[in-house]
Amino acid sequence: MDAIQDGVDSDEALQHCYVGGTMTNSTKPHATYLRKRYREDLVYREQIKKDMCEYRRTNKKHILSLERKRAKELWQQALIFFGPCSCCGEAQIEFLTIDHKNGGGNQRRIRGERGGYRLLAKFKHDGWLPKLKTEYQILCFNCNNAIAYHGKCPHRAKEVVI
Repeated sequence: MDAIQDGVDSDEALQHCYVGGTMTNSTKPHATYLRKRYREDLVYREQIKKDMCEYRRTNKKHILSLERKRAKELWQQALIFFGPCSCCGEAQIEFLTIDHKNGGGNQRRIRGERGGYRLLAKFKHDGWLPKLKTEYQILCFNCNNAIAYHGKCPHRAKEVVI
């Protein structure tokens, strides 16, 4: 794609770079070039942002379905790594949340850090480190809210008052 900037005809440059829809050269140098251009060329950066905004607006349903699929896959991996709700054993993904064993979730939110599947994405990126099991656990919404609002979950109470 550097050939395009050097004044070579765009059709010739495309034929040079792409064969059958795939790049003939390594994609890594091209990706490096695009990242550098994005960082340094403010006009290019604004155009990319504008294009991405338009793409998201016109393909909203498709993008949401991909995000839901990705979130579900991350929760399935988390369920394998952490196990089901550590209080009641609930394993239905739609009911599960990530809980900070020693508190601290509110401080994360105050700092602007995200939770939920974005936190799981960070765990996956870091390689599902074993130390995560000492800091986090999976709880279902019911157990998590009971602990948050009442200090303990009824599942763990020694005697249940009716």
